[in-house]
Amino acid sequence: MDKDGDTYKLANLFELAYKWATPTVYASWEWTQSDQAPPNSSGFVTDTDCSDGDWYCLDRDTSVVGMVAWHNAVGTAAVSDWQTVSSNVIGFGRSGAGFFALNNGTSSATYTFTTGMADGTYSDVVDGGATKVTVSGGSASITIPAKSAVAFYNSSYTCTVGCDDTGGGSSGDTVSATFDEYASTTSGTNVYVVGSTASLGSWNTADAIPLSSESYPTWSRLVIVPKSTAFTYKYIKKDSSGNVTWESGTNRSYTTGTSSGYTTSDTWK
Repeated sequence: MDKDGDTYKLANLFELAYKWATPTVYASWEWTQSDQAPPNSSGFVTDTDCSDGDWYCLDRDTSVVGMVAWHNAVGTAAVSDWQTVSSNVIGFGRSGAGFFALNNGTSSATYTFTTGMADGTYSDVVDGGATKVTVSGGSASITIPAKSAVAFYNSSYTCTVGCDDTGGGSSGDTVSATFDEYASTTSGTNVYVVGSTASLGSWNTADAIPLSSESYPTWSRLVIVPKSTAFTYKYIKKDSSGNVTWESGTNRSYTTGTSSGYTTSDTWK
């Protein structure tokens, strides 16, 4: 184990939160000097025993286990809403699928972040769900403990630990679908998708899924939806005051199969 302790753990949490190559987390050993060998007996490395005081099982730490679930849940969603609020505190979202904030300082820090998440109350996976975070108007005031992090995700994207290795966020009864919508907006107005399934808010505009404007004027979001299911959906716009505008015409329809990777190509009407 790296002698930096909590900083080392924090680096692993960031690795699981950011979108890049497949992350790796290892059980390691405690050491007091550089080039020290792992626990061994007669020249052979001993079995990993998390209770013997020699091994450090970071892979079983509550925060790491929670972030593995978070990593699997957000899948391939793009990094969004990056914020550097101090020299030791950053926060960023994964395009409405999840939000992560990190504090590398020596004391707790409280800041208001733009999360990109749908309004609601979420559980912090880093502390095992003890902390609840309330998102209102897409923003949340978050207190991050020293040398720690806070992370939560949209249950509509939920996949269980041990999803497919691609991190695509699919589980036994669900598949991933990317909603692409070409729509022009004015400043302060965002585009959402809402539909007949629970993962699309069950037609409740308060639970509509926010789309990312990263490729504006195309708005996009990966959503986990039921497999082998026909559903209907529509796009809406919400301005900074919360006013909702529905696109015109009949409801759109889509039918999923048994594999992930579906993509819609829609234009505001």
